[in-house]
Amino acid sequence: MRFSIQSKMIVGILLISILASSIVGYLGYRSGKDALQQSIYDRLTSIRIGKAAQLESYVRFARNQAQSFSESLMTVDATKSFREAMVKIREKKLSPQEESDLRQFYEKDFMPELDKRVDTKLVLESIYPPPGIARYLQYQYIVKNPNTIGQKNLLKDAKDGTDYSRVHLKFHEVINNFKTIFGYDDVMIVDADTSEVIYSVNKEVDLGTDFDKGPFSKTTLAEAVRKLQRDRDKDAVVEVDYEIYRPSYGKPAGFMLSPIFDGMTMVGILVLQFPIDKINNVISSNNHWEESGLGKTGEIYLVGDDGYMRNESRFFVDNPKDYLKKLSERGFSKSEVEKTERINSTIHTVRLKSEAINQISRGQSGIGVFEDYLGREVLVSFAPLQLKGLKWGIIAKINTEEAFAPVRKFSHDLLTSLTAIGFASTILAALMGASFSRPVRSLIRASRHLSDGHYTTRVKVKTKDEFADLAETFNEMAAKLEVQHHKIEEKIQENERLLESMLPAPVAARLRSGPGESQSDSHDDVTVLFASVIGFDALSEKIEPAKSLVLLNKLIGAFDEAAERNGVEKLKSIGASYLAVCGLSVKRFDHSQRAVAFALEVDKILSAFNRENGSHLELKIGIHRGPVTGGIIGRNKFIYDLWGRTVNIAKSLGESGDHGVIRVSQDIQERIAGIYNVKPSGKSSDDGELIYIIESVVS
Repeated sequence: MRFSIQSKMIVGILLISILASSIVGYLGYRSGKDALQQSIYDRLTSIRIGKAAQLESYVRFARNQAQSFSESLMTVDATKSFREAMVKIREKKLSPQEESDLRQFYEKDFMPELDKRVDTKLVLESIYPPPGIARYLQYQYIVKNPNTIGQKNLLKDAKDGTDYSRVHLKFHEVINNFKTIFGYDDVMIVDADTSEVIYSVNKEVDLGTDFDKGPFSKTTLAEAVRKLQRDRDKDAVVEVDYEIYRPSYGKPAGFMLSPIFDGMTMVGILVLQFPIDKINNVISSNNHWEESGLGKTGEIYLVGDDGYMRNESRFFVDNPKDYLKKLSERGFSKSEVEKTERINSTIHTVRLKSEAINQISRGQSGIGVFEDYLGREVLVSFAPLQLKGLKWGIIAKINTEEAFAPVRKFSHDLLTSLTAIGFASTILAALMGASFSRPVRSLIRASRHLSDGHYTTRVKVKTKDEFADLAETFNEMAAKLEVQHHKIEEKIQENERLLESMLPAPVAARLRSGPGESQSDSHDDVTVLFASVIGFDALSEKIEPAKSLVLLNKLIGAFDEAAERNGVEKLKSIGASYLAVCGLSVKRFDHSQRAVAFALEVDKILSAFNRENGSHLELKIGIHRGPVTGGIIGRNKFIYDLWGRTVNIAKSLGESGDHGVIRVSQDIQERIAGIYNVKPSGKSSDDGELIYIIESVVS
């Protein structure tokens, strides 16, 4: 079956337009999705790194604070005084009525609250302190304490006439203020010899108990106390990971311990109880999840090597009922779900399982698409935390449904556009087909003759429209081709020289040998320099354009000569800005040093230029090293360009900051140390790179 030109044009234009649009749309979709996914990974990683740094900084601060506070003269004096006072009240006994009141507190106040938060029903005798000092102190400072639970620390003096109460009155307010100011949940002092809790700010039921043989001797805190007793290391600080701590009514609690020494004698152990709320606020940005870049479905959480959370889940805080429902649907055990509801917390309640947690347990960090603990597909950035004594990991995630919402919108818009393009193409092809058929045949025949090398070919078209103009243009073109054919060989040689001046030699050679191949390369380690001359535009406005061009050529030419002397390759200059690279075409082990030497020479060149021309131009230079990708950009008017994070950082360093300063990244600083005097600027780039300033060559 023979189709007319008009029919073929309709079909052809329709197919071409749809195919081209589909290819462009698909490539746009893929590149957009990949770029969006990478940007989300970068955002999650940035948030994760920031939160990890905050948490690691806080734990280091708490360690230093525990050690410092345990070494203070006040703490040592308080410990000794409490120990002496404990000896004098050791034989104190409660009256039958007082014993009854203490037991009633346990039965009616403490045990009901504790039972709500522990997995198994406890008997009173497993918690109740044995006869002796623990009962006495708990009666005086808990049962007789007029303040409510959670406010027992407000009592300064039990007024029982004992030396212990006088010591308590002397030191309690200072230690309580320390706890309040720094946000700790509790501060305790344990006797180094008897393992007894001789002082507690919060006055919970561990007061007076023996961590060696008492009701709480099986806790992780008690194990840490025994470790410090064995080691007797004055500089030791021991972290205790979160556990369900019964004296705190079964709430999760973590601790920091440091020994207290009087000279060479260990007299006590300082115990700081981690402030869970503070750690939650650090991780959740005070529950401002969306504002911190995690959208509506993202969260960041801590997880221990046992698989339990170490902070409150965003979804539990936002909607506890829905969170518990999803835990049940996900297949978590009934006891775990009930425990989460019972203690009103996600800390140490549900054992989480995911590939990200598995990799953290192996000490690995990374990114990926995983299924989270609620069964949703999420983008994840994860890493283990650098916390001495605490095997925690940190995970930042966001639902793929939210993350890829812009991609889905793009897909919908793409399908709509393809439909419109197909309809418009059909109409356009129908209108154009009839007009094109006859003149096109003549032009095709003439074109074939011309393509065979018959430059005397001419075409005749009788129409009085644009095709006539096209025919006339074709005839003019044929005549010019006849003349220009003789110039082609000369132009080829000229183009060869021009090509080598525009591109690195290896790239130019490869382009000549295989122009159809990809002209991109990856370079693992080069140094990129970006220089901006500040004030040249203002200078150009004050002088004639021709003179401005002369000055610019003179300045850039001097830069080019300096680059060649230092083994640096000029990539391009735009106006008074200059982009160069070292270690690209010629691999050099000292490419960073050469780039810095070139930067210093450029600074001298600009100073000489200012003196010679009476100008006041200033210079900004940024230098960074790392991997780049290079390639040919464009088809007819192409340039060789570099791109990648390394180039972006160098440009960022060269476009910001003070004038007259050579700013380098930490990677550069580490490789020129000892050769150049470098000082830290105290600032970081947008990518988190520490910024340093070159001052001079080391003398």
